[in-house]
Formats: sequence, structure tokens, C-alpha cells
Amino acid sequence: MHLICPECRTDGVTGSWSFLTGQYRCSNCGYVGSFVIEMDDENYQKYREEQQDSKSED
Repeated sequence: MHLICPECRTDGVTGSWSFLTGQYRCSNCGYVGSFVIEMDDENYQKYREEQQDSKSED
């Protein structure tokens, strides 16, 4: 399972840092919150490919 930050759209979420509050933290942008995007391996791979394609078009 991959955790994606809803702010910067990277996989920098390190996991729940507080079991009682269910908060997550992104090491890339500093986002702290209870909402993250969860993806399985197959969908994560597709997501990464789409990100690569959009960067190459810019």
C-alpha cells in the first residue's frame, strides 16, 4: 500500500505518527492531516507513469 500526500501529490507520507489522532505527515511538503490517498501497487505504478508523462510534456 502506498500513501500519497493530498497537497503535493508525492509519496512522501511517512505513515501515521500519532496512533490516537490518526494524523499523517508528508516529509516533502510538511502536510499534517488525517486524509491521505491510498493506492495499491498496480494503481501506484499507473499513477507514477502518468506523472512521468505529464512532466515530459512540460
